[in-house]
Amino acid sequence: GQDVLACGRHDELRRMSLDRMMPMFAVDLANFFLTVVPGGKLDFRDVVARGVSRRDLVRFHEYYYRLDPFLKRFPPPVTVLTMDQVASPESLRSGEYYNDFLKPQGIHHQMTIAVKACDKVMGVIALFRPISKRNFSPSDRTKAEICASYLSGALEKIIYADRALQRAVSYTHLRAH
Repeated sequence: GQDVLACGRHDELRRMSLDRMMPMFAVDLANFFLTVVPGGKLDFRDVVARGVSRRDLVRFHEYYYRLDPFLKRFPPPVTVLTMDQVASPESLRSGEYYNDFLKPQGIHHQMTIAVKACDKVMGVIALFRPISKRNFSPSDRTKAEICASYLSGALEKIIYADRALQRAVSYTHLRAH
């Protein structure tokens, strides 16, 4: 947790978070999206991904986000959500989103973690498992809640540091004129 709290930039935090969480949750595919503005829509162009191809990220951004059952409940009502909480297995497996987008990537199970700062959703981590692995368990969800609290603290630290830096730059700029 300390190394995540030591991150100084958003991208560094996102990369390190995925690097730590993927083995912890036994996943080979993961994404970390930020919101465009605090509490706003997700920025599909700026994503840190592991194992997910650029082509699939573009396809998601251009079309499939409309069908994503997680995004139909965004911002999420709780910090951690699993696929079975947002869609019935029958409706998911009979639909275009699963058959044309998730299944070809080897994705069957998904868990999302909302990362909040200042009480607003600032980002979402999506972790994916294939059908050959077990679904995310209550224990996984509890671990994800703990990770979310660490990440929220780290993200708030980065936001406040960025604001302080912007104020310092503005002040220096004003004094120079």
